[in-house]
Amino acid sequence: MGKKVLLYEFKGIRLGQVHKALEKLPFEIRVVERQEYWMTLGYLAGLEGSPALGKRYDGPGMEQEMVVFAGFVGDDIDETLKAFRENGLAGVGLKAVLTETNKNWNSLQLFEELKKEHAQMHGK
Repeated sequence: MGKKVLLYEFKGIRLGQVHKALEKLPFEIRVVERQEYWMTLGYLAGLEGSPALGKRYDGPGMEQEMVVFAGFVGDDIDETLKAFRENGLAGVGLKAVLTETNKNWNSLQLFEELKKEHAQMHGK
């Protein structure tokens, strides 16, 4: 699997900023559509043998942007976050790395987990 950045709820100018930030980096960008939210993260990231699972999602979107880094090693994430900051994207609060633990989760499960962690870290 190559390196892939999964993007959630980025729209308009913000989506343009992400593309500009990452255009020179050797990562594939995948904008995850709302109807794909019940599919496994591994499937969305292109992991071989990962089942799609979930059916089409028709519920509400996420209340904030989320980024998932798949196949990243070493300084890849630091490099990406630096590019985000340089292109006005420092405010992305929910970020995760695809792991053995979460690769079989769907996007909504990860979103809820990250929201909890973010609230704990910021004393909310």
